[in-house]
Amino acid sequence: MQQMLAALTDADRLEVYNQLKAEYGIHPMEAHLKLTSDEILSALQKMKEQNGMPWRMLRGSLADLVYGVVVLPGLNGWSDVSFNGDMPYDYLLRSDAGEEVTVQIKLQRSEAGQPLEAKKNLGKDMFVVETQRTRGGKKGEKKTRPYRFGDFDLLAVSMFPSTGRWETYMYTVAKWLLPHPSEEGCLNTFQPVAKTPNADWTDSLEQAIEWLKSGQQKTITISTGPPSQQKLDL
Repeated sequence: MQQMLAALTDADRLEVYNQLKAEYGIHPMEAHLKLTSDEILSALQKMKEQNGMPWRMLRGSLADLVYGVVVLPGLNGWSDVSFNGDMPYDYLLRSDAGEEVTVQIKLQRSEAGQPLEAKKNLGKDMFVVETQRTRGGKKGEKKTRPYRFGDFDLLAVSMFPSTGRWETYMYTVAKWLLPHPSEEGCLNTFQPVAKTPNADWTDSLEQAIEWLKSGQQKTITISTGPPSQQKLDL
């Protein structure tokens, strides 16, 4: 078959492609948007080139949605029982024994297509994640953009900017995160993320759940390792 296709001209291969697509149908999203997959991808490419807020929001949404499609189906003994609503977490998981865990998904920070690394008060050999809502406001005198301790149990950080793989995440227990310096009871806007698993961060959701169940009280460690080439002054 490969030899047959190789012998065809570009025009012939395109004709075969179009015939197969017509025979096997198009993706439901193509039908919904009334655009071909190529047109959709071309529009996304244009969005990427502009590199504005819509592109950043799309990447953040992918980090969230891919988690439910790729990661959670492989989690034994737990089910995704999330429901639609304005909740401070992205996923509600329930074990076969009835235990519940909430997970907030965030995308590792990047700039100009490169993963950002922290320095100064966040450490010198750590990546960075922003832990606040995309949009904010006020409820009384309190700001609503920062997350509060207790809003979710686990933080899952998509490491796509540094790994190039959407299925890679680093986890920690939410109550271990750095507190906000001026907003009492709130998480710090930026958190350091370990590049590899350590005593504070793990690449295993199962391990993170065990940490949560242990009830251990602590705050994640700020690394003081050697400086690296790409730095973010936070």
